Amino acid sequence: MGGIEAIADDEDEEEEEVNNLHGGAAGEFESKGWAHPDEEEEEEEELEEDGEQGEMDWEIPEFPSPCAQHPPSQQQQLDDPQQRAARAAEADLRGALSRSESWGLLLGWQLIGMCAGLVSGGILEESLQQYGSLIPVHVDDIVERLQDMFSENFSQPHRKAMIQHLIQSFQRSSGSAMAKTFRVNYKRHVLTMDDLGTLYGQNWLNDQIMNMYGDLVMDSVPDKVHFFNSFFYDKLRTKGYDGVKRWTKNVDIFQKDLLLIPIHLEVHWSLVSVDIRGRAITYFDSQRTLNRRCPKHIFKYLQAEAIKKEQRDFLTGWKGFFKMNVGRQNNDSDCGAFVLQYCKCLALGQPFGFGQQDMPRLRRQMYKELCHCKLSL
Repeated sequence: MGGIEAIADDEDEEEEEVNNLHGGAAGEFESKGWAHPDEEEEEEEELEEDGEQGEMDWEIPEFPSPCAQHPPSQQQQLDDPQQRAARAAEADLRGALSRSESWGLLLGWQLIGMCAGLVSGGILEESLQQYGSLIPVHVDDIVERLQDMFSENFSQPHRKAMIQHLIQSFQRSSGSAMAKTFRVNYKRHVLTMDDLGTLYGQNWLNDQIMNMYGDLVMDSVPDKVHFFNSFFYDKLRTKGYDGVKRWTKNVDIFQKDLLLIPIHLEVHWSLVSVDIRGRAITYFDSQRTLNRRCPKHIFKYLQAEAIKKEQRDFLTGWKGFFKMNVGRQNNDSDCGAFVLQYCKCLALGQPFGFGQQDMPRLRRQMYKELCHCKLSL
């Protein structure tokens, strides 16, 4: 199973803390690391590590506001919203160009027609219909489409800035109406723009995003992975096994290869993965904080579930791992995005080849995957 590869022990490349969980009575641990079963509070240890290089984005220059608008003509009043948006975007672009002769010389007036075609030709309108907003649309996506359409190089910084300006103008003029009614439906999940909007910028991902994406991960490898609802761990921690014993009444988790359990404690997301065949419980945290009681709760849950499902072979032999070589977040907002990427990589057997600098791109990608109800593999 790919998840086992992603969390395998490699002394030359990975740094992790290992705990032996077998050899004692059920629910007790030999390891000193997890040897305090009576503690009530979640224990955390902050690891001091050198931070990774922060995110660097290409800055978009500010443009002067358009000149005063004239009253709309009768023809303008009769046009549909898409035509008005296209004309407004073109006028906005002309105004910006007219205030800068140097930009006019660099771009050429032909670009105005090309960029107007960007709107009237339906590229942005198509994206708006697909995604409810232009949040997952990057300027490079539009540059690529334009270059294919016009066989013209749009990759220079000044041209990209103009395209970005046009995207922003179109979003302002056309996006709000679509956002009110846009929905993504998948199984029991319904995402609104309020949910999808948590993937924008440095917003915190909410439970709706976490749970639907987790189901997409689970459905990408049928019968091999089980993703637990984001409320599972809190219920287990506060109510014990009796509070969650019905959550898997139709699932035999011991027939899976990998369990993925998102952990949400004090506005921070982390992940516990369980390699069923390898008897391994692994804790992942993009802030590299060790929560020792969290894996212990999962271990006790597995023992109780093994007894209930008459799978006593799974009562002993477990080990715990704290994975330390994962990418580290450099802010207070990307923990949820990191957890979803951990889930995807573990389920698909892919290496953790991402870090903080990749989060803007990965947020846009996850937005698109949710709208398409399918992971991009």
